[in-house]
Amino acid sequence: MNPAKFSIARPVTVLMGVLAVLVLGTAVFTQLKVDLLPDITFPVVAIITSYPGAPPEEVEEFVTKPIEEAAAIVEDLKSIHSISREGLSAVIIEFDWGTDMDWAAFNAREKVDPVIERLPQDVQPPIIEQLDPGTMLPVIALGVTGIEDMRRLREIANDDIKPELEKLVGVAAANIYGGLEREILVEVDRQRLRAYELPVAQVENALRRENLNVPAGFTTEGPREFTIRVVGQFSCVADISDVVVATRNDVPVYLRDVAAVKDTHKQVRSYARVNGQPCVSLAIMKETTANTVEVSQTVREAIKTLPEKLPPGIELTATWDQAEFIHDALHNRYSVAIERAVLPMLIRC
Repeated sequence: MNPAKFSIARPVTVLMGVLAVLVLGTAVFTQLKVDLLPDITFPVVAIITSYPGAPPEEVEEFVTKPIEEAAAIVEDLKSIHSISREGLSAVIIEFDWGTDMDWAAFNAREKVDPVIERLPQDVQPPIIEQLDPGTMLPVIALGVTGIEDMRRLREIANDDIKPELEKLVGVAAANIYGGLEREILVEVDRQRLRAYELPVAQVENALRRENLNVPAGFTTEGPREFTIRVVGQFSCVADISDVVVATRNDVPVYLRDVAAVKDTHKQVRSYARVNGQPCVSLAIMKETTANTVEVSQTVREAIKTLPEKLPPGIELTATWDQAEFIHDALHNRYSVAIERAVLPMLIRC
């Protein structure tokens, strides 16, 4: 059948068909969610392990190799490679396309768990997660300003702002950068240790022994049952200084006798700036199934009312927003579509 003759002979049918396509297309278009990347499950699992203060050689020898050997027997494995750097080990496992990644991640965790007990004492438990490019970049970054005390500003960001943002729908985490993070520093005097004939390990063990919360069973009172805990965590710097490290001739040796305890901050490893001024930055990460544009809009609406719950003068500024790039890309696409529709008409005329 000739399409031209059919269209001339039955104009109403053709018109109804065109209208149906336009209505259906408009309905579907308005329901589509806008995002930067399509929803694709990449067959990759990463095992991230932190070993603070260790050089790359020790990280590779005592952390990366045992984990890599254990992960090498995971089912449906395609390839495996690792990265060892100062204080961090990353073992990347690649599977065949079509593999059930939930089961693959569980299988990897099952193979690695027995190795954890053989890792050095200071190694933190490995984090096993699926790699998703859509969740590796922050959706939106916020700058917190308003006070000059960077230590206090970071405390506000960590205690007040971070929990409120992580309650929002679609938000997986709010990572904090910049500012000063509190740290209790114990500086041991080597000469005093020698005078008391004490090893550094004894000071470390004494601190660990005293800074504990220990469960102590339960007690009953009538029909009610109460859990008992022995709270032994330090509440101030003076408590740390009063820790008994050893005893010499029935005289206790306190920590203050062999070390200086300072309430300070951790070494600055990251910086954040807003308009050249120091600030604390929060990088908002979305959940795997969440939509980037919707999460960005939710966060922007939240930061309009959030300062009301914070100390006076605190301001939140969006310094980077992935949704803006998505909107710009869509706007460029619409412009190109209009140009392609109009230019042929003008050329024919």
